[in-house]
Amino acid sequence: MGDIINNSLQLNTLFMIWDSVIINNDDGSRYMIMANIESEIIRKITGARSSEKRAGDISRDSVKHIDNRGRIFYQTRAKGQQVKRSDYVDFLAELCKIYFPDEVINLNKSRISENSFTIRAIGDKWIKSFKVDDSVRGKTFGNFRILKGKYEKYIKYSDFAQKDIRKIQNADLVVFYKELCANKTISETVFNTIVTVLEYIFTEAVLMNINVMASPMAIKRACKKKRLLSFSRTILQSKRDTKIWTHEEHDRIIAECRRRDDEYSRMIEVKFATLMRGGEIAALKKDMIDFQNGTIDVCRSIVLQEINGIQKSVMVEHTKGKAVEDEDHTRLIPFDIKGRIGEILRDQCNKHSEGEYLFSTVYGEPISSKYLSDALKEICTAAGVPYYPPHKTRFYGISVLREQGIPEETIMTYTGQRTREMVSHYDKSRQFGSYRDDEKIKELLA
Repeated sequence: MGDIINNSLQLNTLFMIWDSVIINNDDGSRYMIMANIESEIIRKITGARSSEKRAGDISRDSVKHIDNRGRIFYQTRAKGQQVKRSDYVDFLAELCKIYFPDEVINLNKSRISENSFTIRAIGDKWIKSFKVDDSVRGKTFGNFRILKGKYEKYIKYSDFAQKDIRKIQNADLVVFYKELCANKTISETVFNTIVTVLEYIFTEAVLMNINVMASPMAIKRACKKKRLLSFSRTILQSKRDTKIWTHEEHDRIIAECRRRDDEYSRMIEVKFATLMRGGEIAALKKDMIDFQNGTIDVCRSIVLQEINGIQKSVMVEHTKGKAVEDEDHTRLIPFDIKGRIGEILRDQCNKHSEGEYLFSTVYGEPISSKYLSDALKEICTAAGVPYYPPHKTRFYGISVLREQGIPEETIMTYTGQRTREMVSHYDKSRQFGSYRDDEKIKELLA
């Protein structure tokens, strides 16, 4: 809502979207709900012109004229006067003076431009420029919707977003983080997403050659280390709610997969054994299998991209967190050549000798996650175990490795994760009871 100063309507720009505005005149205050200031001013002027029997709406096209030198002017007649201005804002301001002499309306010509350095301006630019394609390393549309939603809900309309990003200091971020987490209003998961959005915005500023002093991610770590923040629900509590299969349930799933021994059940077996992501195993091709050394070269993935306004699955030459230009953009996953997985991979290569994908539909297209999810649901029902999404196979595999004492750094090498925190997030081995050794504890305490 615009502020009323000295009975005048002060607008930063004609093209900024406002929820509402108040105009004061001799008759008192009029409250107008409108989506666009420009359209409201034009509507008022058009109405005044109609009352004096002058036809034609006021718009850029209707009043735009180009002289023989190629110069653009906006001109029309108002109450017998010729109004001509080279700037459209000046043109509307002059018409307002003629038709509404009793209203002091100040149309400020300063527009929000590329030179605006507020956090909101940079954030809006980042949202518009954010694309889900090869350059975004496997980002999905779902992730983008989450980031955009958190930006619009917690950042865009806050007082913090109106500040100059060049003048933001670490102390300002601390204050903003404390306000977000005051009275435990948000969870730690939501807070982490907000910090990620700020990191994107500050990175966008750096790419625009804007000098920034603060570091959203560093201040987040400092605040959590000093316990300056409190959350409605911790990540540890969220982890307890996340369930995976037990060892017995896993064995029953694998037994049912071997009994069926079809395209989807084989794919599920390989997914359990290799810990590949859904897009990575769908993009698995025969040239990625090294039967001599017993390794799978994971270097491709299938991601969602927007093509002509339609979301489509497209294969890219990299995996999540690994770009093609990286020196080591692939990872090698070992498998037992003489074991069950080696047998499946060899049979699939022979089965699809004419095609390029290792697992594919009858039309030669890679199997989508929807088909794989439906197949896993049927297998779980037949095996009498609870159903979890296919991605939980990674949770199960990482938990098994952690249960056996495999270091996090080693797990990251095979799973393609970039941080130890993510390995810890996937580790649900507490459900296996591996962290409980009552007899050993009794012995140590004695």
